[in-house]
Amino acid sequence: MGTTPLWVPLVVAAIAVIGTLAGVTSTQIWNSRNEARRWARENDRLREVHAREDRNLTYEHRRAAYVEFQQELDRLMDVLQSNKVPILYGDRVYAELNHRWGPIRVYGTFEADSLAFESMDILQQWGMHPEREDLADDAFDASHRFLSQIRQDLGVPEAKSADALESKQAIDRARRHRGRSG
Repeated sequence: MGTTPLWVPLVVAAIAVIGTLAGVTSTQIWNSRNEARRWARENDRLREVHAREDRNLTYEHRRAAYVEFQQELDRLMDVLQSNKVPILYGDRVYAELNHRWGPIRVYGTFEADSLAFESMDILQQWGMHPEREDLADDAFDASHRFLSQIRQDLGVPEAKSADALESKQAIDRARRHRGRSG
């Protein structure tokens, strides 16, 4: 009966230890890669959620800025329609409109900002020269262009032709009323 040389069990034991270490190492590498991929997917998802929330918040700020400016623009146009005395630049009657322009400059598009400025400028010219019907017409046109830009920026469909016709008729009635009261 022969004895097994000592080196055979040592080699078998070494192979077992090396195999165990290789298995543990490869499992750790595999799990690390899976964890890194999962972490990257989670971060991408969180970035998308935050970006969507930022877009929604910006949209809400933009919508509020546009609506508030348009309301003040309409109010000021009503004031100027009934006005027969010049209102100079810098008069406090323009202060609220100027104040509401600030959020448009921050949250609005370049086009909306430009049209808001144009509307304010024309209104101030009309206020200084209430007798000039061409400035009144320009003010109504500028207001309509600004409203169209608002609708475009906010993704609101343009008014249907019947709505647009009704709006145009209301503007014409206001102009005729101004002409009669002048």
